[in-house]
Amino acid sequence: MTNKHSTLSFETDFGFTIVDEAELTKVATFEHSLRTEELTDKLQLMYDSIIPLLKNLSKNPDQDIIKWPNRKEKIAEFKTRLESIGGADIKVKSL
Repeated sequence: MTNKHSTLSFETDFGFTIVDEAELTKVATFEHSLRTEELTDKLQLMYDSIIPLLKNLSKNPDQDIIKWPNRKEKIAEFKTRLESIGGADIKVKSL
């Protein structure tokens, strides 16, 4: 008669492996590089989104009044765009 408990303890795979410190450091460095690249890409997309807005706002600096029809809707769309770029990494404050 075989003891079920002793057989199970040798056959059960808990889903982990043993790694040394050098391998762990290599994996952590790689993950950090990927995260840095992802955030850099997001930052570039945000920059590329904001610059056209600033350029348009700076047109005709001699005029005191800016005509901006549907401003509320356009700002809401822009806020949504920034939130979609930033994802969980940023939160756009309420306007």
